[in-house]
Amino acid sequence: MRQDTNAYNGNFALRGKNSAGLQCISLEKFRLDWHPAALSCYIKSTSPVDSIWFEIDLFYNSTLVDFGNGTRTNFTNTYSKYVIPITQTSASVDSASIVILGYTSSGNYFLIDYLNFDSTYSDVNHFSINNRLDIFPNPTSGIFTIQSSEQISAIEIYNVLGENVYLLNHPITNSPIDLSEASSGVYFLQLSTEKGIARKKIVISR
Repeated sequence: MRQDTNAYNGNFALRGKNSAGLQCISLEKFRLDWHPAALSCYIKSTSPVDSIWFEIDLFYNSTLVDFGNGTRTNFTNTYSKYVIPITQTSASVDSASIVILGYTSSGNYFLIDYLNFDSTYSDVNHFSINNRLDIFPNPTSGIFTIQSSEQISAIEIYNVLGENVYLLNHPITNSPIDLSEASSGVYFLQLSTEKGIARKKIVISR
């Protein structure tokens, strides 16, 4: 990762170029005085097959209280806006951290610019759906249940590298999910319902 003058706004953008396939940047925990609804940024790439994964963690008294994550693909060589919604389970936050993990093919690079916390997010269904979903146990040894008042039509689960480790493309209702063969760590669930998409975090610990 390095600075690049090809910026969307201001003097510099963040540039990730292929060295070993993956580029990762982790911003150390920093102070935050208000609870954002989303993180937005502008992205472009010289390769349409690149992917960039974001994680935003919000803390209060050193305890993780809310988060957002998303993977962006299908790039063009023109800056476009990308928004990652953040869950709203806690009223209070005092700090945040951001992790960006990118993949770019040989000889190509991507640019990220104008990272900005947003106070509003237009997809209000995202938050109402999240509030009607529960995952237990969490942490889990690998087998857990998703309890929802909404019909879940599909489930995607990703590891912290943005790799898909589980995919279910048919409706389920309060059924157990088996990730007992997955390694210990943090995973991100994307749940599709008739009213929109919800995102949850789960920890596998053994």
